[in-house]
Amino acid sequence: MNMNSNVDPVLFNFLSQVNTQKAALSPPTQVALNQLYSAAHKAGAKFFLLGNLEKAEPLLNIAAASGNGWSQFALATCNVYRDGIWHTEHDSLVSYPSEETKKWLRLAAANDYLPALIQLGDSASVEKAEALISQLPAQENPQGLYYQYLLTDDAEWLERSAAAGSNKAQHALATLYRRKPQMIANDAYRTARIEELYQLAADGGLPLAVYSRVFSADSSASVAEKRSRLAQLAWLGHVEGMLEYGYALANLPRRSTRNPLPYEDQQPKPRTYGLAKNLGVACAMLKFVLKNTAGAISTPMLADDVHRIETQMTPADQEQADTTLRQLTEKQISPFYRLEELIIPGTAK
Repeated sequence: MNMNSNVDPVLFNFLSQVNTQKAALSPPTQVALNQLYSAAHKAGAKFFLLGNLEKAEPLLNIAAASGNGWSQFALATCNVYRDGIWHTEHDSLVSYPSEETKKWLRLAAANDYLPALIQLGDSASVEKAEALISQLPAQENPQGLYYQYLLTDDAEWLERSAAAGSNKAQHALATLYRRKPQMIANDAYRTARIEELYQLAADGGLPLAVYSRVFSADSSASVAEKRSRLAQLAWLGHVEGMLEYGYALANLPRRSTRNPLPYEDQQPKPRTYGLAKNLGVACAMLKFVLKNTAGAISTPMLADDVHRIETQMTPADQEQADTTLRQLTEKQISPFYRLEELIIPGTAK
């Protein structure tokens, strides 16, 4: 429990009461209140997506008081980690939610946030979720089919969602086929189908799928594919991808300490993935992480390594670094660590 735990509930209750009376406030006060909610949501989401839950929670409490379902569900997720998460023998997730977790789930569900309704899983929540899913616009149909799978655990919904183009469903379906090989009796066809689905999910830019192609121990990706997927992951803004890509382009090993090992053969070797050295892009990637994750995550030696790269850069490298940083800004890249939203269906029945 973070040190703000006694303050957060009081602040949430106060701001919730203010929010219910917002219409009676003066226009300038309403504007200021909305700005507070928006800023808290933006900052809280940044810390949450970078995995710093302790710093995220007080800010998300403020945003949650405005009735923001995403922030309320994020607070439930923070509590789920405290409650504990386990894998069953069938490799599904299970958690036993505390009353605090249920409180945030119910608040998010009251604001029609579908993942919260699915996670609650009681009959009233399921009924409401199904009604909301049926009202989704046509372009969100693949996501709706995926939610139906989470509600029912019926693989037919997952297959329909994957066929409709949901990258999340494609990745989940490939994983399901791998876990339950009896679903496709023919070994050769099953292996090919699993590979096809993983590729489709990664091609669609699903961070979890792209990350798995590079870093998963059971990834079937070739070195050439890992090179391209690593660049793809970096340009999505995933911190591990940006760091790995930057160090690979700089042809530098990632260090955790300033103290060198005593023998040459003990020195860490750079992982280059066969990438051509490019100090400009390397510097931009690492500097972007250093600047945009400050105060949220620990990046040992990163500042030292950025400086080390800069001392080796030519004017052309510097121009490339400036161009890359500008492109990252123009693409509105936001660094993140979390690869997917944590939804554990029916854990709060």
